[in-house]
Amino acid sequence: MIGGLVQTFPNATKQNIFYLHGALPLFDTGTQVIKEQYDPVEGYLLEKISQRIEKEEYPIFVTAGNGDEKLAQIRHNPYLSHCYDALCEVDGSVITLGFGFGEYDLHILEALNRAAHYLSKSAPKLWSVYIGVYSDIDKARVAEIEKVFHAKVHTFDARTAPVWQ
Repeated sequence: MIGGLVQTFPNATKQNIFYLHGALPLFDTGTQVIKEQYDPVEGYLLEKISQRIEKEEYPIFVTAGNGDEKLAQIRHNPYLSHCYDALCEVDGSVITLGFGFGEYDLHILEALNRAAHYLSKSAPKLWSVYIGVYSDIDKARVAEIEKVFHAKVHTFDARTAPVWQ
């Protein structure tokens, strides 16, 4: 509950894409989190986002700080906190694209490790993490941190996954 208002996310039970660090269409109005969507009557998505920014309403983004500072920003926002909690309890496998697990992203690795040890009678633990890499440098970075994961780590050539088509 925030400011006397209960925060709800209408599609939370069906959600399978989580914006842990925010996203351009997500806005915090102070009382609720709104996701702008394309609407043929009200205009294109980028137009709607531009209109909000012109009114000095800004998208939710976590971009700066070390891992602890990023986690504090995540915990401060009900939607981002919901996403983080979901990651801590994810079961099966996780696929990442365009995420490098840099030194300031250890809070994400910690959430995945929590999921690997999540104990519940109804949900299995996180078994594996598939990390899309774009270069040999990316692959070397994953090899450096692979031993820190508590789940099996696999890499794949992200250029072969046409997810944006």
